[in-house]
Amino acid sequence: VMVIDISGSTDEVKKTRSRKFVALQHACIERKYPNTDLVFIAHTDDAEEMTEEEFFTTRKSGGTTVSSGLKLANKLIGERYDPDQTNIYLSYAGDGDNWESDNKEVISEFEEKGLLSKLRHAVYVQVGESYASGFGSGPHLWTVVQSVANTNPKLHAVKIVEEEGVFKAFKTIYGKKEKA
Repeated sequence: VMVIDISGSTDEVKKTRSRKFVALQHACIERKYPNTDLVFIAHTDDAEEMTEEEFFTTRKSGGTTVSSGLKLANKLIGERYDPDQTNIYLSYAGDGDNWESDNKEVISEFEEKGLLSKLRHAVYVQVGESYASGFGSGPHLWTVVQSVANTNPKLHAVKIVEEEGVFKAFKTIYGKKEKA
């Protein structure tokens, strides 16, 4: 399941970097596992499932509610797949912008509502630096996701700040690990 933030705060540079990261994953998955079912979800303040073409080309604007993308992913996984019979992976890419009031919902989707328990692995990619909280004085989305990743090894969080960071982030997550 691939989820991407296409809200108004995600400028074209960030959308392009997000899509490049997801496109790398997409290419690797299709090459290694040609019969894989890929689900594409894009969100602003609400989420929608899209075709592959729509996912990589749609331009929208609007507010940002990250949990909307995670909720739809969780719903579709529950309707379509048996986690005991299927290896399910989730990738999320966005600019790190979110309403402070939604950060609790992000944690809830990952933990209480069981999204992470259904997944073999999840990746959160933040394209750009954390926002200087114009949406409240609480923690940034990056801090919220890191708190979940620190307690659940299924979730891997990385930041992409510069263009060259796209491949570096991909390699950090999926590169061969050195043996000690």
